[in-house]
Amino acid sequence: WNTQNFFQPTRAELVQDCASLLYGLFQNAFQFLDLDDNLWKTSVFDYVDKISLLYDDEIEFHNWHHASHVLISTHHLMQHYQDKSNHHHHRRPSGTTITTITTNPITCPFLHFVMVLSALIHDVEHLGVTNIQLEKEQHELVVKIVGAEKEESNNNENNSHKLIDTKSS
Repeated sequence: WNTQNFFQPTRAELVQDCASLLYGLFQNAFQFLDLDDNLWKTSVFDYVDKISLLYDDEIEFHNWHHASHVLISTHHLMQHYQDKSNHHHHRRPSGTTITTITTNPITCPFLHFVMVLSALIHDVEHLGVTNIQLEKEQHELVVKIVGAEKEESNNNENNSHKLIDTKSS
């Protein structure tokens, strides 16, 4: 009897849960737009379903279950900080309590949506091994990324020198 998958929801169940959560955040973030509710709900579900298929379930850790857990955890973390930052209780000398509501960037519905969306896609097509291992194997992905990073670094360094030269002139 395999207990490893006993408490694990199916891919389809996770897609449904994640899509529902993401759609609710989408509605909250874009409530000022006049959107076709059914069209967007279907679109978000289809998007989450397609993203879930980009995760390799043969990979032990960076798979769809991991991504869905990160998505849900990110949502709960954002929700926790929103709840904490929105309301501040102050006790007056008279013993009564007043509550103030503050504006904090973490309470932004768009930020909440983007953070959860980022959690959804953060390990898409992960190869299941560390970057160090990929470097040792000279994997084509690492060669491309390292080359691009070096090029970007050189551009930043050259541009920094130009900025310094301009200031000293």
